Amino acid sequence: MEAIRIFLTHKSQKSLFRCNQELKRVELLNSSLYERVDHLKIMLDKLKKENKELTKESLVLCELILDNNKANSGALRQNAVNVFDILHYTKEEYAEQISKQNRIVKQLSEEINRINNENESLKTQIFRYLQEGHSPTQQSSASEALKDKASDASSHALAVADKDLEIKETLNISATQKENTNKEQQHGDPFNRKPKQWHASASSQVEIEDVESEEEMEMPKYKGKQIIPHIVDIKSYFDNIDAQMWDILIAIGKDGHSELKCIEEARSVDIKNKTSLNSNIQQLQKMGLIEKDKITMGWRWTYCYNLSNIGKRVFAERFKTDPVKSEKEKLQAEHTSITHGYCIKDAANLLMKMHGFENPVISRENNKITVPDMGIYIPDIKALNPKDGKTDYFEVERGTCSQEDFNKKCEKMRQITNRLYFITPDEKSANIVEKQVARYMLNKGSKLQGVMFFITTMNKLSEGMWGKKLTI
Repeated sequence: MEAIRIFLTHKSQKSLFRCNQELKRVELLNSSLYERVDHLKIMLDKLKKENKELTKESLVLCELILDNNKANSGALRQNAVNVFDILHYTKEEYAEQISKQNRIVKQLSEEINRINNENESLKTQIFRYLQEGHSPTQQSSASEALKDKASDASSHALAVADKDLEIKETLNISATQKENTNKEQQHGDPFNRKPKQWHASASSQVEIEDVESEEEMEMPKYKGKQIIPHIVDIKSYFDNIDAQMWDILIAIGKDGHSELKCIEEARSVDIKNKTSLNSNIQQLQKMGLIEKDKITMGWRWTYCYNLSNIGKRVFAERFKTDPVKSEKEKLQAEHTSITHGYCIKDAANLLMKMHGFENPVISRENNKITVPDMGIYIPDIKALNPKDGKTDYFEVERGTCSQEDFNKKCEKMRQITNRLYFITPDEKSANIVEKQVARYMLNKGSKLQGVMFFITTMNKLSEGMWGKKLTI
């Protein structure tokens, strides 16, 4: 019995020792946890303070972005629950602000065009008064009446944009130019130019009637400063335009060609080689009758031409008809830029010639598609696939589209087709588009089952090849 008692006493002491050891370990652990909790509290207070500062600074920054009315109204601070609310509110208000400014700019642009047209009309009326041989008193009265009209038009334009001081100055300058023009008509031509009589050249290929009316030339600039406009004889240009140069103007103004090769193919009056063609084009440029742009489509580049404003007036005076819109002007009006327009045109031609697609259409008006609940979708190109006869839709991308807009475009495309084609000018643009497609696919996941993405470049398209094909 004694042995048992001794054994149990020894064992209990051993257990007690272990318990004490475990208790000390737990106390140390508990102490460590308390220290961590205190540390986290300090970090939390610090983060709260930093968040408060961030919210405050974001509020100040967003108030600077928004206009004074929004900032002073306190509406932003009322919505300042946290930094995300501030940014969201600012984003919406800024978008509305930009939209409003765009509308004002559009109104101003329309008003400026209206005033410019009226200015042209006023100058024509003044010139007619001069031609009819009115006395100085009559000329002065007519000029004063016309100046009153110009002043009224200018005042109306200022009322449209009373908040935009810079545009106001532009309109005021326009009104001042009209007044200077009227004064000039009263005191005569400062350059003492006399109208030249013109007779049709024997080498001209188009017969026209002899016209006695005279037109004014565009306002020239010298060292960046606008010269006071004066009346000149448009027909004075005719003496410096030979048959070959008229042929070029006809190719642009009558046939609507813009590319150099098309102008070369369209007309051939004594144009023996490309050197003489280029020389004539350069001369027309120096005279200010045509304008040139260099267009790069990735797989090729070309020069494109259109008639300048003075060139259109010379053409109209010579042939008694207004010139047509050139291909360059049509593409620029329909698309985001001239380059984008010519890339679309080339892509459509390559799809037809190198890949057998039928009836490619690039007209935005003819390509409009209504997507339920998503508005209008306008593909850059639509064409019939030679393999199954179905219509395929193509987007010509240069990598400048934001991810958000790209996603919206893809959403509309996949509502009408499961084949999404993207054509880019070069490999750099193709890499950007490929990344945008990958992000879109990652965002949509299994919803894109069965949807195929095709990405290629103009070079590969011209070689009869397609680039990459991406699927889920």
